[in-house]
Amino acid sequence: MEQTVQRLRFRIVGRGTTAETDGRIVSTPEGTHLLEVRYSTPEQPHVLLEVGPVDKEAKLWPLFRKLCDYKSFVPQEYRVFGPRGPGDWQPVPGAPDEAAAAAPAAAKRKK
Repeated sequence: MEQTVQRLRFRIVGRGTTAETDGRIVSTPEGTHLLEVRYSTPEQPHVLLEVGPVDKEAKLWPLFRKLCDYKSFVPQEYRVFGPRGPGDWQPVPGAPDEAAAAAPAAAKRKK
């Protein structure tokens, strides 16, 4: 059995500009998943954002957001390239829930 590769296209905000960049999810026969996104800035022409391997594909997205936050990038949206061409743009999963983020702030105000 071979590994499968799912091609993706991302819109990422970094250093004050929005760029479209390529990425992929590599799934192995052992059931692990790895997300790789290549990004370029004027200061760094070859940036590889890589998260994984993890056992479930859904676990990649929160890790990817944390990595982007650490590198001062903001992933906006992505789309999958399938056999019939590119799909629709959709938000990058794993965004922190605004209600969950507001709850600790509300708890601090009550004290």
